[in-house]
Amino acid sequence: KLAALRFAIALVFRGIGTPWPVIGVGARRFCLTIYQHNWVSYVIHALLARTENSLFMKGYAMTTSTDLQTLAALNKRFIHNFVTNDVPSHDAILHPDFRAIYSAGNHIDRVTYLKDWAAGFDPKVILYWDMRDQHINVVGDTALVGATNRWIRVINGVETLGMTCYTDTYVRVGEKWLCILAQLTPVQPANYPADDTIVVKYLNGVLQ
Repeated sequence: KLAALRFAIALVFRGIGTPWPVIGVGARRFCLTIYQHNWVSYVIHALLARTENSLFMKGYAMTTSTDLQTLAALNKRFIHNFVTNDVPSHDAILHPDFRAIYSAGNHIDRVTYLKDWAAGFDPKVILYWDMRDQHINVVGDTALVGATNRWIRVINGVETLGMTCYTDTYVRVGEKWLCILAQLTPVQPANYPADDTIVVKYLNGVLQ
């Protein structure tokens, strides 16, 4: 017990790896007092918990940084899949339990969603499409990826401009992030994000 406590006190006062003799007299007396009162287990457990928490937070920060890059790339891929009607590529990033909620409030299952995806983008109808104002938040194994699409569509023969924002929910499955929910919301003109937030844009279906 005393040897273990010496190591624990060394960790507190001088850092991991510091020899017992290096610790000051006051620290050694403190160590002996704790030992005599049988507080050894309490101190060691408290120190281990503190160390584990510190290591966890460092690891979490590094993982989040990597995940942000991965999710940003997935968001671009999501948009590109839509513009190119690429069903196989899109199918690969969707969770088996995926569903979508459209602007009208209708819920779409995965099978119907991918069926519509095959012909969802027509460059003769959607003349312009961009993705802007991207926001990504990661909380453990769940991530929210949101952005806004500015579009120009030919509606009843008239070029019409509008914006739609979306939030895609991703979950970590093994080493991958898979989208489990996509939700669309119409954007009023007063809330249009500025052009300087554009991430990618397409003109007549061609990446600019």
